Amino acid sequence: MIAWADVTAIAPELSGVPSTAQNAILDIVEEQLVASLWGTRLASGQRYLAAHLGTIRGAPAYTKEQIGDHTREVQGDLDSTSYGREYKRLRHSLGLSMAVA
Repeated sequence: MIAWADVTAIAPELSGVPSTAQNAILDIVEEQLVASLWGTRLASGQRYLAAHLGTIRGAPAYTKEQIGDHTREVQGDLDSTSYGREYKRLRHSLGLSMAVA
């Protein structure tokens, strides 16, 4: 299982997420990703899913994402954050459907 420091290594803006939210997010991530399906990419999937969840649920007053010159509102679905999109890309590279974590 990853630690919150693994998440903030790719998403430093999430360092202010309260520890109770960090623990809840990490628990959710651990429940949702099946090690036998993810294999050696498990930690990467966990980091990006946790960063996505932290962005939409735990980051104080974080409602926008800046990508270059483009700013977008964070909605909550996986496409709403760069971390969620990377998680989806990783999952797709494993051949996993949207119904399987």
